[in-house]
Amino acid sequence: NKPRGVMVSSRIGNGSGGGGTGPHGGPDPRVLTPDQLADARKGARNIKGGFQADGYGDNETVPPAVVSKLSKLSVQQRENVNIKMFEYRNRGLGMKERQKIYNNLLDQQLRNR
Repeated sequence: NKPRGVMVSSRIGNGSGGGGTGPHGGPDPRVLTPDQLADARKGARNIKGGFQADGYGDNETVPPAVVSKLSKLSVQQRENVNIKMFEYRNRGLGMKERQKIYNNLLDQQLRNR
């Protein structure tokens, strides 16, 4: 009974409990559901629209500084960051923690360009 979805990382977590929110978060937080993967891709193409795991609420606007960082990255770089963010969400990280991680990942991508 293999988990369905796509393996996005081979890194093993620290073993602490977590699990996703709502219907998400199977036994392995690194496995995204097809819906999560589609949302990560959509968010990479529509940078102002955000995506479920970015750490910003549904009615919250993604800050202009974040949109500016996103606009400097390729769609593929944004998609990679978004997929990583779903892994954090599936581990049960809250929104404030995810906002910090998201900004750090964007800064890292900009430095690596």
